Amino acid sequence: MKKILMIGGESEEWNAIAGLLETQFAVKRCSVDTEVFSGMMRLVSPDLVLVDLNTFDISCSRILSILRKDYLKVSVILLGTSE
Repeated sequence: MKKILMIGGESEEWNAIAGLLETQFAVKRCSVDTEVFSGMMRLVSPDLVLVDLNTFDISCSRILSILRKDYLKVSVILLGTSE
């Protein structure tokens, strides 16, 4: 695994996670926008997608649907609170 796409998040924690991952992996960040996400998936071809559920909205729901439908071979990790 070499390429990671991080979707959403602008919190200190999310930035810290990105900083840690960037020391070992090629990390790209993406807003919770379906068009931007689709373009980034084609451009980056990530091995792993991290999704910040704390920024969850209808766009994030669409992104998860796209991942389930078109990117079954890409690993996905959802990060959020117990809420």
